[in-house]
Amino acid sequence: MYKMNTGANITQLRKEQGISQDQLADFMHVTKSAVSKWESGSTLPDLVTLSKLASFFNVTLDELAGYEAQLTDEEINEIYSSLSREFTDAPDLALSRCKKLIAEYYSCFPFLQQMSMLLLNHSILNAHEQEILRTVVSLCDRISSKSGDPSLIKNAAAIKASALLFLQEPDAVLDMLNGESGILDASMELTAQAYIQKRETARAQELFELAAVQHLISAIQDFLQLMFLKPDDKQFARETLHRLLRLSELYHLEDVHPSSTAQIYITAAQFYADEDDRDGCIGVLELFVNAMRSILETNSVLCSDGYFENLSSYAGRHIMRMELPRSKKAVLQGNIHALRTHPCFSKYYDDPGFISCLERLSQIDIKE
Repeated sequence: MYKMNTGANITQLRKEQGISQDQLADFMHVTKSAVSKWESGSTLPDLVTLSKLASFFNVTLDELAGYEAQLTDEEINEIYSSLSREFTDAPDLALSRCKKLIAEYYSCFPFLQQMSMLLLNHSILNAHEQEILRTVVSLCDRISSKSGDPSLIKNAAAIKASALLFLQEPDAVLDMLNGESGILDASMELTAQAYIQKRETARAQELFELAAVQHLISAIQDFLQLMFLKPDDKQFARETLHRLLRLSELYHLEDVHPSSTAQIYITAAQFYADEDDRDGCIGVLELFVNAMRSILETNSVLCSDGYFENLSSYAGRHIMRMELPRSKKAVLQGNIHALRTHPCFSKYYDDPGFISCLERLSQIDIKE
């Protein structure tokens, strides 16, 4: 799919040269009305006139016409999924193909955002990690400066900050965020309030549900980070895990968002292993395998249950946001490798319970 921005380009180039529509009309030997129609997009210059305009503005015909390749959400999702799988099996080929697609769709900003996420999530352990992360930063800068879409700009800032952290550039992140963070972003709740005023209560309910789940997921991630920052405080870690497990059970998060519960379970397994609590470790590893089965044997990472009624419908309409960041095969292989190589689990390599968890994990039927 292609989009033309000829009218907008004529307007921009004319203003850059500081001339009026009358002056451009005189040069082109047309009426001011013709120039106005070009700029509004109601008519387009013929090919001869386009050539004269390109010469006048010292740009190419393509630059003046503004041909921009655009992709639908479904097409972007298909490319993302395909490349994600390819990065697992043939990372160099995937990276080459990704670069070609970025060049072809360089003005499709939703696509650039998804490619920046894809590259960020597959940069770790890649031989070209630094180069990939610099590409991510560059793509995010382009989105921020050229897209004009507040949502894309906001997401690009978060992706760029993550890339800079991977590049070990915390000062650049602090400069970006002015050294501190404000209150939690309330844009979703404000949007929901607007729908209430419009008496569109179904849309408002959907957004409030989604906001509530997102805050739950963020809380889980924040508490796990607090644990990591206090490695010597075993009582705090034990109590944090106890509360997170209860929170997960209370809101049925293993059904609603199994990825968040998987994080709790694997963190708890490592903690219990370090504490030589064999039963605790194997118990949460069994829960971890169940969560991974839910993630990898379904095609959604956000699901409704009897309490949250609208999450699946939202996920269906926003397929790009609901995709796993890496291919399911890569996720599964990474988790099997982690269990087999993490030092804290070495004491259980011959344990029947641990072996059973590994076997069940290996037998998960992946549905891409």
